[in-house]
Amino acid sequence: MQDLIEDALKSGRFMAGSGMTTAAARLARLQPGCLFVIKTATVSHTGIVLEVRGDGFTSVEGNTNEDGGDRGFEVKIMQRSYDEKDFLLLA
Repeated sequence: MQDLIEDALKSGRFMAGSGMTTAAARLARLQPGCLFVIKTATVSHTGIVLEVRGDGFTSVEGNTNEDGGDRGFEVKIMQRSYDEKDFLLLA
């Protein structure tokens, strides 16, 4: 995952969540199909964005659970906030 992040940084496809502080900014930049990452010291969890809204997004994720944790046991469609998340455009 770190290689994907580095490539996205080099090619301008990395979007720091902290840089998109308004609903309009999120709606203008994010799109279904991009990846989201939750970072701690390293990348701790990722998923695919299915729908973008001003107040949050819908994603599909593996290794998750009802609490949205990164140590889960199932694939789920989740409703997520933008807090502490970054995004990678794939195309």
